[in-house]
Amino acid sequence: ITASDQTTGMMASIKGGYLYPEPGSPGYADQNAVFVAIGQDILDSAFAGFNACLFAYGQTRSGKRYSLFGTGENKGIVPRLCEAIFERIAKSEADQNNTAV
Repeated sequence: ITASDQTTGMMASIKGGYLYPEPGSPGYADQNAVFVAIGQDILDSAFAGFNACLFAYGQTRSGKRYSLFGTGENKGIVPRLCEAIFERIAKSEADQNNTAV
């Protein structure tokens, strides 16, 4: 079943008794949007020397595992953070090796 909200324009599907926003609708945030909004700040704080923690809380089957880990090519925030950590380390090491005198 697909429904739309006339006020917000958000499209959603009902699957298994749960409401899922449709990609492209105004209320939808894909995995990359979540990483940019939350993950980048966590990464920056960790590299600035602060402890970093990501905590997912919510009702059973509300999408916590999907948001954290994603599926296949649609990676969640945790795999994206891990990739970004190692990319930043490699970039930092490369920058240190390119010092000119």
